[in-house]
Amino acid sequence: MTYLLKNARLLDAEHDHAPLDILIGGETITAVGTHLGSADQIIDLTGYTVLPGFVDSHVHVAVDDQAFKEDAVHAWAYNGVTTVRELGMLSTLSQQDYAQWLQENNRKPDTAHVVATGKYIDVAGGYGAGPMPNHPVGNLITTPEEAADAVSLAHRLGFPGIKIGIHDGSMEQTPHLTPDMAKAICDRAHQLHMWVAAHIGNCKGARFMLDAGVDELAHTPSDPMLEDMICEMVEKGIVMDTTVGDPDKGMEPPPMMDLPEGMEPPEGMGPPPGPMMPMDPAEMKRQQAEKMKVMEENLGRFYRAGGKIVVGTDLIHSRDYRKDAVIPVPELRHLHAAGLPMNAILRAATRSGAEVVGTGATEGRLIPGYLANLVAVPGRVDETFEALRHVALVMHRGTVIRDER
Repeated sequence: MTYLLKNARLLDAEHDHAPLDILIGGETITAVGTHLGSADQIIDLTGYTVLPGFVDSHVHVAVDDQAFKEDAVHAWAYNGVTTVRELGMLSTLSQQDYAQWLQENNRKPDTAHVVATGKYIDVAGGYGAGPMPNHPVGNLITTPEEAADAVSLAHRLGFPGIKIGIHDGSMEQTPHLTPDMAKAICDRAHQLHMWVAAHIGNCKGARFMLDAGVDELAHTPSDPMLEDMICEMVEKGIVMDTTVGDPDKGMEPPPMMDLPEGMEPPEGMGPPPGPMMPMDPAEMKRQQAEKMKVMEENLGRFYRAGGKIVVGTDLIHSRDYRKDAVIPVPELRHLHAAGLPMNAILRAATRSGAEVVGTGATEGRLIPGYLANLVAVPGRVDETFEALRHVALVMHRGTVIRDER
C-alpha cells in the first residue's frame, strides 16, 4: 500500500512548516518533496501540519500485578506518541512475561512501540524495591556480584537498558544501593552495550549516580544544579529527562484503592511518612510552581551548555489514558520557558528521544528511509503547542490508525 500526503506543512527539527509532500510505501517514507508521482491513496492535508510521531522517554507500563497496560499503549499511539520507554517495572509480574508481552505488542500497528528496562535493580527497602517487603516489584540484590548478575539477566531477556534509583533527601536513613553496587551495575551494563538510567530527585542523588557511571538522569533535579555538574554531564554525554510535570494538575495522588496493589504514590506526590500538618492547597501550588521553575532553569542551563535533553512524563497511573497518554504539551511548554527554540524542543520530543531509547535509526525524522510514524494537526504549531492537543491523523509504521480530519 502506498500513500501520498499532499499539501501539508512539515515540522520537525529540520523543517519549519515546509510545504512538502510525503510519499509512503509499506512502513517507510520513500520520498519527501514535490511532484512525487502517484500512489494507491492520496491524503490531502491542506491546512495541516505534519510532524514525526512523538517519543515519551519516561513512562511506566507494567504497573499492575495482573496485566500490562493495554489501554495505555493503544492511547499513546492513537494520540500521536508512537514510541514510549518504560523506565522500571512497578509490578510483581515476571521479567520473562514482560519480555514476551513486549514482543507481541511491538508487532501491532495500533499500539505504541515500547522500549523497556525490566525491573529496577535495588536492595530490599530501596527506591525500586517496592513499598512492602512481602510484595517486591524490583530485582533485589545484596552484593555487587548479584547486581552485575541482575544486569546480565536483563540482557539475556532482551532489555536494552537498566533502571536504578535512590530516595530523595533520605539517602542516609533509607536502604539504597552502595556505591560498589551501583558501579557494578553500570560497569556490567556498559560491557554488554546497555545504558543505565537513574531515578533522582535532587542534586545529591544525581551526584551519587554520576559517580557510579550512569548514562542518564531520568528526572531533572529540583534544586539548582552547580555549573560543574552541568559541565561534567555535557562532557560525558549524559542525558537528562524533563519530567517537570503538568502545572494544571493537582498534587494529590489518586486514591490508594485505585493504585495497583503494592504500589505507592509517585514520590513527591503523596504525604511524607510520619505526622504532618495539613497544607493549604494554595501553598502546595506555590511550592509546586517554585520547584518547576528551578527545573526549568536547570534545563535551560543544561541545554545552553550543550546537553542532550529528552522529553518524559513519568506517566504511571491514569483513570482515562485517552486523556493522559497524549503528546506531552506541558513538558514542551516547560522547555520553551527554559529558553529552548522550537526546533530544539521538537528534537527533544522526537529525534533525540528516538536516539536515546534506541530507535533513532528508524524514527523521529521526516526523511526517506525512516518509518512512517506521522502526526497531523490542524493549522500551524506555535510556541504554545496548543495545536498538538488536536490530533487529526496518526500514521504508525505506514498504517493510518486515526483519521478525524
